[in-house]
Amino acid sequence: MKARKISLIKTFFTPVLFGLLFWVSDAFLDAFVFDEGGLMPMLLAPEGDILWMRCAVLFIFIAFGIYTTLATKRKMLIEANLDKERNWIKQYLKASNSLVVALDRNQAVKLINQKGAEILGYPESEIKGKNWFDHFVPEAQREAYRMEYISAINGTLGAQEKHERHVLTSSGAERIISWHGVPLFDENNIFTGVIISGEDITERKELEERWKKYDFIVNTSCEFMTLINRDFVYDAVNESYARAHNKSTHEMVGKTVAEIWGEKLFSKTLKGYLETCFGGEEVHYQQWFTLPHSGLRYFDIACYPYFDINGTVSHVVVINHDITERIIAEEEMARTQSFLNSIIENIPHFVFVKDVKDMRYMLLNKASEKMFLTAREEITGKTDYDIFSKEIADSLRARDTETLQNGSLTSYPDERIILNDRGMRILDVKRLPLYDKENKPLCIMSIAEDITERKLLEDALRNSEEKYRSLFEESKDVIFICTPEGKITDINPAGIELFGLDTKSERWEISIPANLCASPNEWISFECTISANGFIKDHEFIIRNKTGKLLNVLVSANVIYYDNDIVIGYKGIMKDITERRKLEQQLFESHKMESIGLLAGGIAHDFNNLLTGILGYSTFLKKRLDKDEVGREGMEIIEQNAKRAAELTKQLLAFARGNRHTSVNIEVNPLVTKTIKNIMPDFDKSVEIKTIMGADIPAIEADAGQLQQAITNICVNARESMPGGGLITIQTEAITTNKSILDKHPDITPGKYVSITVTDTGAGMSSETLRRIFEPFFTTKQIGKGAGLGLSMVYGIVKNHKGFVDIESAPAHGTIFKIFLPANETCLFSV
Repeated sequence: MKARKISLIKTFFTPVLFGLLFWVSDAFLDAFVFDEGGLMPMLLAPEGDILWMRCAVLFIFIAFGIYTTLATKRKMLIEANLDKERNWIKQYLKASNSLVVALDRNQAVKLINQKGAEILGYPESEIKGKNWFDHFVPEAQREAYRMEYISAINGTLGAQEKHERHVLTSSGAERIISWHGVPLFDENNIFTGVIISGEDITERKELEERWKKYDFIVNTSCEFMTLINRDFVYDAVNESYARAHNKSTHEMVGKTVAEIWGEKLFSKTLKGYLETCFGGEEVHYQQWFTLPHSGLRYFDIACYPYFDINGTVSHVVVINHDITERIIAEEEMARTQSFLNSIIENIPHFVFVKDVKDMRYMLLNKASEKMFLTAREEITGKTDYDIFSKEIADSLRARDTETLQNGSLTSYPDERIILNDRGMRILDVKRLPLYDKENKPLCIMSIAEDITERKLLEDALRNSEEKYRSLFEESKDVIFICTPEGKITDINPAGIELFGLDTKSERWEISIPANLCASPNEWISFECTISANGFIKDHEFIIRNKTGKLLNVLVSANVIYYDNDIVIGYKGIMKDITERRKLEQQLFESHKMESIGLLAGGIAHDFNNLLTGILGYSTFLKKRLDKDEVGREGMEIIEQNAKRAAELTKQLLAFARGNRHTSVNIEVNPLVTKTIKNIMPDFDKSVEIKTIMGADIPAIEADAGQLQQAITNICVNARESMPGGGLITIQTEAITTNKSILDKHPDITPGKYVSITVTDTGAGMSSETLRRIFEPFFTTKQIGKGAGLGLSMVYGIVKNHKGFVDIESAPAHGTIFKIFLPANETCLFSV
């Protein structure tokens, strides 16, 4: 400031001093006089004029001094203000928490503040002069950053418009800067650079991202989360909670707890828990709630006090965990545990558990009390040495130790113990070690079955075995012995074969009620009868053997007693009557077809009589009417329908008694060839007929027309089962009836037959369709597509020729239709 004042004084007094010198010095004045025609001839004026002139020059110097002083002062003031502004800018740049960078027109850094250098991690000297985009902007963002830079230059980027961009630090890490740029121009409005000012928002962005994650976790959580203020109003809820109430979070915020859950539940339960939590304590409880969407649910609820910056509980954070499924599962587990305990408690076998340290009894079931004949409480805590003799206790201890060493289920099928009150008992024992979570042995569980009676029964059977072994082994009927529960203890070879067993040892795995009876009621009925009478005679069973085959058997059995009063098993004989039942069924079917034939024949005969009158009178009336006369067309329709009805009665009669026929000796092969030739024109080209004619086929006595009709009906039926085409194979051969045929058709005459087999590749038939295939009017076709008499005619024709029919078929496997006609061996030629 002092230097500036001295400078101002010098500026003012310099011209003034020159003026004074001019005033007092003639020499100085003479300096302006060069000659008579010099610079200032006025100086040679009279004396008075020189005085005036001196005053004027002095005034000019003084004025010039004042002017220069004022100009200098103004300049000094401007420079002082500029110095202040520069100082302020330097202080601002130094103190600013924002990054400030000045770039020249070539994008080089001209200026950077201290904060900017700290953010980038370089000294200011290393930053200045470097291209901003090439050195301090990540490569992925350089192009976008440059476009924004150009927008700032062009003035299209607003001064308040901010952008978020990353900058590269010296460590290679990236920082996020929220910046805006201002272009710089000189006094000629020529662009000189850009000032970039930005705030480091990296931490804020991280906090925002972290908050987004927290918000995401909260709102995607299945837990219900709420924030309740002291007025019991929801200040925040997560989406799960709002969704459970069929509302949005905005609809829930601002609502009171009473409005959501009801005043009654709030006042009675929820308010107390919340008030406790507002007192600074955490609260945990469980409660049933009814939700609008999912109904009654069970929640585990935790309430946490939320302390504000003053340490006051301002809110309660409530987290509701839906544990309905867990509670249901726990209840189910409890029921299952109770059920298992009930099974163990009521199982007839002895169940007991020992610890592994001292082998003391820890747990016994009810059946064990019957074995020891004492209360389980008296056994619990004791060892085998406290109960049995030392010899038996040593044996039991050795087996327990062996089970632990094996580490798995170990069986002891013949363990003998002596009880003071019950004598010797024979047990079938299974021992199993149980382990804790660390796979360390915890205890040994034993399950024992008292098989004393069974062993005595086996001993008794062995004593009588030699006496009855021959009869037992050679019997063609099944001889068996079983326990009262139906478990087979012995069985003869006939039983092994009937039951489909591979070896006799498999009998131990067979239980009659569990493995053989087709229905549980079979064994119940058997038990009721044999228990009431002590025996059972010719009781019919339906059993299923190991191969799955159903068999009809007759059982006669007696109770096996021990000491005349204890039932220890059953012994009996089982006879296979499966084939007998099949023959009875076949005979029934044969009688049924005969009855249907008689009925059909009677109906057809009476119906034919009625049709004779209808056909006769319709023909008579038609002849009396002219062709164009009204009513003639109706008579023709009556006549046509009557003829169709007559044809149906003819087919019924053919089924009933084969119709009248004239039998002659016929050679089958030419007859089959002729029949095929006649039907082929009516068959589609997609159906192929193949013949396999047997050699040395004897003649048969038959009506050629009827036999052709039968073959034609079978072929037509085969064609209709193959709408998409297929193969029909017709084969002839001479056969002699064997046991298989006679068993299947017991009513036929044994001997030689000629068979005609028609095989197709059609859709096949179900067992139900096969059962009814020959019934008149039975058909699987649509209404109007057939009368259901074609195969009935075949059956009637074959029966009338003393033959029989056999059919094999299954869905999707085609059909094999066989006609068997008695052979006439005396005639070896065709008529």
